[in-house]
Amino acid sequence: MKRNIATSLLSLLLTGVLILQTAAAQTATPATGTTTTTTSSAAATTPAATATSALPSTFVGGGIAGSPGATPPVVGTALFATQLSAASGTYSATICQAIPNNTKPFTVTTNCGTGVAQKAPFTIGSLQPYLIVDGGISWQSSNVGFQWSGMGTIPFRVKQSNWYALPFVGWSKSSVSNGTGYQLTAGTIVSWGK
Repeated sequence: MKRNIATSLLSLLLTGVLILQTAAAQTATPATGTTTTTTSSAAATTPAATATSALPSTFVGGGIAGSPGATPPVVGTALFATQLSAASGTYSATICQAIPNNTKPFTVTTNCGTGVAQKAPFTIGSLQPYLIVDGGISWQSSNVGFQWSGMGTIPFRVKQSNWYALPFVGWSKSSVSNGTGYQLTAGTIVSWGK
């Protein structure tokens, strides 16, 4: 059992490292087409964006969640998101989750999918929620199938750093036999964005 847990955690860690390398390669490319314009003194004193509305163009992170249907009820989650449109708040999002099925023998259903993260058409006070829906592959041991999932999150910037906390609630559905079926999850993803 400990060996299976270690293998699952190592797989999740390696996935995170690969995602970080991809994000670093994308952010290392210098911006092109930067222009300087002059504005009136009133416009010059207005900041370009506030801390709550200016989200990074790329997020990468990982976290844990609780799930009442998982055994044990702890789910590992990894996220990679790239901005498609700043005006509409649309991101391409890839989410991977490791959901344990049993403790004896220890089995895990792994769900990985790509989809869309979209700024919600509403706010909660001054907070801007995002809604994510994705679909992809699911596997548990040699059983392979499809999965789809969704979540709602509100990104919180940690001070003025590149770090964000994304508390979320979500669901996932796997078609894999002896898999986890529908699962409800709630947790937090700690992410880095640039």
